[in-house]
Amino acid sequence: MNKKKLAQFERLLEDPSGLNMTWPDAIGLLKAAGAAVSSKNDRVRIALKDVRGILHRPVGEEYLCAGSARALRRIFLTTSE
Repeated sequence: MNKKKLAQFERLLEDPSGLNMTWPDAIGLLKAAGAAVSSKNDRVRIALKDVRGILHRPVGEEYLCAGSARALRRIFLTTSE
């Protein structure tokens, strides 16, 4: 993981609701962590280690909403247990 991704990851763990992360950055962070990402329409399936999840791509917006940021954080925290 490069410095930019690491900084985004740390901000995500600290306060996901205050995070200003674009959708491509979120997908890039997942891929940098080794996640398998596949998409169909506005739903994106994620498989990271033994955790599976679905994120909804923001429609008409560039940045993740607070709920998507919390879901992304939950995926990372679940894999670390």
